Amino acid sequence: MTYVVGFNREGVSAIISDSRVTFVEPGVSNNFALKTGVLFKGCIFGRAGDAQTSSEFVRLVRSKTSLVANEAENWQQLKKLLKSYHFPKRNSRFQLVLSCRAFGEPQLFLLDSSEGLSKIPEKQSWVSVGNGKELLDPIVSEHSEVILPEKTAFIDYPYVLCLCLTTLSQSIEKSQLERIGVGGVFHFLFQTREGEWLQRDSLNVIFSVDEKSKKIYLYGYRIAFVQYGLAVNYLLPPQQDRAFPEGKTDTVVMYDDAFAPINLRNMTSKEFEIWKQSVLQEINSQPYYYCLGYMSADPKYRNRFGLHFSDGKNYWLGKDGTIDPVFQSRMIEIVESNSGGAH
Repeated sequence: MTYVVGFNREGVSAIISDSRVTFVEPGVSNNFALKTGVLFKGCIFGRAGDAQTSSEFVRLVRSKTSLVANEAENWQQLKKLLKSYHFPKRNSRFQLVLSCRAFGEPQLFLLDSSEGLSKIPEKQSWVSVGNGKELLDPIVSEHSEVILPEKTAFIDYPYVLCLCLTTLSQSIEKSQLERIGVGGVFHFLFQTREGEWLQRDSLNVIFSVDEKSKKIYLYGYRIAFVQYGLAVNYLLPPQQDRAFPEGKTDTVVMYDDAFAPINLRNMTSKEFEIWKQSVLQEINSQPYYYCLGYMSADPKYRNRFGLHFSDGKNYWLGKDGTIDPVFQSRMIEIVESNSGGAH
C-alpha cells in the first residue's frame, strides 16, 4: 500500500517514496515505518507491498552483509541469499526497487517476492511499484524528461518530482490517493558510483492565490532525515486560517523499523516524549532547507513550478511563516501567467 519510484539518469539513481504505511494490526493508527533506506554498502532500496514481510527480508539481508564489505561481494551475498530464501505466499507479496553500484555506475533492479530479481533495461530510465501506479505513473512519465531550471543539476531532479507528487497527495487529489493507500509527503535517497546519500533538508510549499486581492494562502512540508528516520514538519503560517490565527506547526517522525536500535511501539509515553524532544532539537539545529519547491494546489496552474536553493542564511519562507517579497511575487507570477494576467 504505497508508491515507490526508482530513477536512473546521468549517472545518478534516486529512489522516491511516499510516507504512508497501512498497518495490518487491528487498532494501530500511528505511522512510524519508513519505506526507503540503504540495504547494504552499494545498494539502496524502496519497498512496497506487505509491510511486515518486506521489513523482515530487509532485516535479514542486512544481517548477512556488512557495511564495510566490498560492494560486489555484498551483491553476490544477496544473490546467494535469494536462492535459499523462503519467500512469503502471494497474499504477503512485497516488491523492492533496488539501485546497486557494484558494477560501477548505479543500475536499477526490481525484486519481486513472487517472481524473483530482474534488472531494469538501461534504456528504461525509471520503474515504479505499489498501489499508486495507475494514478501516478502518468504523472511520473510526464515529468521524467522535465527540463530543469538553468544551472540545476540532475542530482537535484528528485526534489522536483517529490514536489509534484506531494502536491497531488496533499491537495485536491489527496482523498483519491488515500483510498488506495498512498499519501503523506514524498522523499528520496540517491546514489552515484561514489556512494549513497539521503536527500538534504527540503521544504515543499503548496499554495493558492486570490487573484483579486493577491492574498496568498499556503502550507508547507519540511523534510529532514534524523536519528534513523525521517521527520516531517507541517507548517501553516499565521493569518491563514481563522482557527489558527497564530499559525500552526506539527511534526511526524518515521523511522527505519528494520534498522533502528529503538522500537517506538514498545516505548512508554514518557520514553517516547523524551525521544521526540531529542529529535525536535536535532531538527531545529539543522539548516531550515536546502531546496524550497513550490507549486499551485489548483491543477490549472501546475504547468509551472518554482525552486529556490538556499545558501543556509537566506530563506524565502521563514520558520515563523514570514514570506519573502520575492517568493510572494514568484507565486503570483505563476498564477497570472496562466490566467492571462492580473485581474
